[in-house]
Amino acid sequence: MNKTKSTAKNNAKPTAKNNVKTTAKNNAKPTVKKVSPEKVCNTSNTGKCNSRKCIIKSSIINLFKNIVSIIKVIKNFIVKSPKVAISSIVVIAVIIMSTSFLGSNKADIYLENISSTDVKDVGVVSVAVIKMEVLQQEALVMKSLKDQLNKFQKQLEDEGESIKKSFEVEKIELEKQQGIVSKDAFQQKITEYQQNIYKQQKLLSEKGQALETEFQKALAFIQKDYLDRIIQAVANKKGIHIILDGRSAQTFDDRLDITDDVIKTLDNSLKDYRIKKPKGF
Repeated sequence: MNKTKSTAKNNAKPTAKNNVKTTAKNNAKPTVKKVSPEKVCNTSNTGKCNSRKCIIKSSIINLFKNIVSIIKVIKNFIVKSPKVAISSIVVIAVIIMSTSFLGSNKADIYLENISSTDVKDVGVVSVAVIKMEVLQQEALVMKSLKDQLNKFQKQLEDEGESIKKSFEVEKIELEKQQGIVSKDAFQQKITEYQQNIYKQQKLLSEKGQALETEFQKALAFIQKDYLDRIIQAVANKKGIHIILDGRSAQTFDDRLDITDDVIKTLDNSLKDYRIKKPKGF
């Protein structure tokens, strides 16, 4: 008998009173909380608050919006498999939270001082190309630098060849002394011979490095004080907005090539430049 009463109680339908309360609660309009002017945080020119407090608040709001959207999408799945669905929501929420905090903070750091008005409309963009390898081969000052470099290198090669021959002669003399002088004395001469070879090789290497350094300094001077200025002057005269190095362009129309104009201007401005004598020469 008690079991029958309990079953009847559980199966009883909700009363009209409960329905009225539920309906009234659902239809109740949310109250709007007024914010006093002094509590409104300062914003940047973009109308967006840059304070960390507002960034975190915005991130949390976006987080819960995303979670609500996800819950709506998997609503049917929750009914079928509640445990799996709830676990999925928790994992997704954690991922969204981490990306929301990190992403919004970075955006404010990098974009807060960027204005879209900084980009200017230049109309039709004019592009030109310079064949730098041609310029390096044909410009008079470049030819002069290469001639000087070749002379220094030839001098270094001749010096190295002379040292090599002297060591070959010394080696023959050492071989003649083997068996004549004591074993310790012969070993001492071999050690000195090898040390001398190492010393001369090091000197030649240092001279080669000094030559390369002076050559690169000369190139840098010509590039900075002449070539860059000449390229800019030619671009201004022709109304060119962008100039590309031909070595980085896979293909281009020959009508875009301004190499000859740059070479002529460079030849008229600087025909020769002397490389500083490298250390050791």
